[in-house]
Amino acid sequence: MANPPFGNTLNQLAIGKSKPFTEQVDNITENAPIVKIMPFNQSSDQLWDVSSALTSINASVSNLDLNSPLPEIEITDGLRRSELSIFGAQLFVPHDTALLEGGADKYFGKNRKSFERQTGMDVEMQYVYNAFLPFALQMKKEGHDTMFDAGGTNNANYSLLVVRFEDSNFCGLYSPICFKRDTFLQMFPVNGGNLYAQSATGHKYYNVLGYGLAMKTYMGVRMLSWKNICAIVNIDLSESTPFTARMVDSALLEARVGEAGKTVIMCHPKVKLWLQEIGKVQRLETTFGDRAVNHEIDTWNGVPIVTSYNFMDGSETNITVPA
Repeated sequence: MANPPFGNTLNQLAIGKSKPFTEQVDNITENAPIVKIMPFNQSSDQLWDVSSALTSINASVSNLDLNSPLPEIEITDGLRRSELSIFGAQLFVPHDTALLEGGADKYFGKNRKSFERQTGMDVEMQYVYNAFLPFALQMKKEGHDTMFDAGGTNNANYSLLVVRFEDSNFCGLYSPICFKRDTFLQMFPVNGGNLYAQSATGHKYYNVLGYGLAMKTYMGVRMLSWKNICAIVNIDLSESTPFTARMVDSALLEARVGEAGKTVIMCHPKVKLWLQEIGKVQRLETTFGDRAVNHEIDTWNGVPIVTSYNFMDGSETNITVPA
């Protein structure tokens, strides 16, 4: 079940752009390993994506006699619309602090990297909990085996996702405007860069004069087929549950591992530790010549395991999985 190399990632798409652009994408994906390995495509519009989803194929290619007519293959498809989400926030620095830091621009420049990292982490958590898991649950409700119940009942659960990414069928989305500017995150000064009083009630610096910087970007995910995903939910590592090696193998099969695309297992690092306990986890080591640099990749039956701290740490609520 070998995977082809991952391609068309945000980091690869950023190559050749301006230095601030490339650095910003690197920061966004630094603490978001799922976002980092996902293939991305440009959405059809600035704020949404409309794609054609193949729903069924009737007839098939078959052996024919000489000079006989070719059979007709009927393809049924439909348009699917996916809304992009807006990710962003504002940074505020009080006037006195800005003076001590050498100006608002220097303050924002020093703290921007942390904000960019947090943006990637927020995007990744949204993908897991507001896209992948809800889609797998909805497909399960429609009669497909896209979700398995590991039996946890104490609202102290983890999830494991198997996703087979395809460039056009199951991938991340970015707005066309993202690559038409100097930075992936649109950045602009609040109030034209002039002093203003912080007006947000409850803010630490409410009614204090200062400067603001706003950042935002538009991203989403395209999910056109139930054959590209399977989830195991209600994993409670503190009690005996049906979360077995066989269940993980079944999830790989339901996501059609081995077909076109790049399949990954995604989970919290603590779930990966459990996978190591029950076996079937292998470590692939690659060496880069004289550099003496080894890269170790953990896999389950050849499928890479990508861990992320953007999964909840044993605090997911119980999910009712249809029979």
